[in-house]
Amino acid sequence: MTAISSHRPFRDSYDIAVNQLNAHISWEDVFDSIIYFGAPEPELEQSSKTEFVASEPFPRIAQLMAAASMCKGWVALINADIVVSVRLGAVVQECIRKGIKAITS
Repeated sequence: MTAISSHRPFRDSYDIAVNQLNAHISWEDVFDSIIYFGAPEPELEQSSKTEFVASEPFPRIAQLMAAASMCKGWVALINADIVVSVRLGAVVQECIRKGIKAITS
């Protein structure tokens, strides 16, 4: 499963940076790859799972969706500060088993 998000530069806000970093840590156990739209952020790119796509600040959802359409398998469009549970993988597997094509939260 791939996560696609945009992020705010860490220099903009300490609190937002902490929230985004905590979210990213939780993503490492759930997603096979993580794609951020925006300038590379050293604290987020320490994993081989993570890549950055150059974009203007505040990319449009349509741009994120276009990237999602090129990914194989399930994709999560997710805010950069959302912490996910490792149980998300099991939920997706159950949806696949039942033939469910998409979920939302």
